[in-house]
Amino acid sequence: MENEIYERDYAGQGNATLEYADHKGTDAFWRTVLGSKKALEYEDKLKSFPKKVYPAAKGQYDDALKYLDLIARKTGGRIKGIVDFQKYYAEIVVEVPFFELSLEGSRMEDMWQIFLWTDYMSVTPISSERVKLTFRTELYFLDVLSEDEQQSLRDSGAIEAEWLFNELCEQNREWRDKEKNK
Repeated sequence: MENEIYERDYAGQGNATLEYADHKGTDAFWRTVLGSKKALEYEDKLKSFPKKVYPAAKGQYDDALKYLDLIARKTGGRIKGIVDFQKYYAEIVVEVPFFELSLEGSRMEDMWQIFLWTDYMSVTPISSERVKLTFRTELYFLDVLSEDEQQSLRDSGAIEAEWLFNELCEQNREWRDKEKNK
């Protein structure tokens, strides 16, 4: 199957701006942790299993894409939806001048459905006038696994979670020591 890409640019159709802080430190932290040897080995193991499209997740992706396209259009933003059949993920990236949620009304209900669909979501300032929303899931694809493979993956995941916790603690200690020595 070929990758599916949906892309629209609504630049010039909106006029709102907001100021945002810089989050480069957070990005560097996650690049360090997720780029480590153990994390990459675990990712390779997950990618080695055969996959198929999960129909319910495809429907949720399509609904999220429609809703986020509406937000991009209303605010003069841009949107890009990707379903990658080689790396097995689905992602929607929206760049807008601002992003706000109200706890009332249908907008929150729509966003809640998107949060349930995704296993990664970030809101990142990209300039003083733009913010990037990223919604990503690997749940779009299902692993085709035997019971033994599923158990092996669960066991491996528990070991990896413990390793990740220890890695995060060590990284945090190193960063605190650097800050003290400044």
